[in-house]
Amino acid sequence: MIRILQCVNDMHRAGLETMLMNYYRNISNIDMDFVVANLDTESDYFDEIKANGNKIYNLSKNASKNFLDYI
Repeated sequence: MIRILQCVNDMHRAGLETMLMNYYRNISNIDMDFVVANLDTESDYFDEIKANGNKIYNLSKNASKNFLDYI
């Protein structure tokens, strides 16, 4: 099984996010996890991603100002 980490700004119903979700739904031999940058609220696709056993890593905009802590 191949695992891909997608890095996006958010996962709302917009162009890039919808395209990624179409890939996510239709490619059976690849698992996708998502890094969502600077988002403090749940996005539209989070429930579907979590229900399928994939992970969402949320980089909060309220994170520490120290770059290593942020990572």
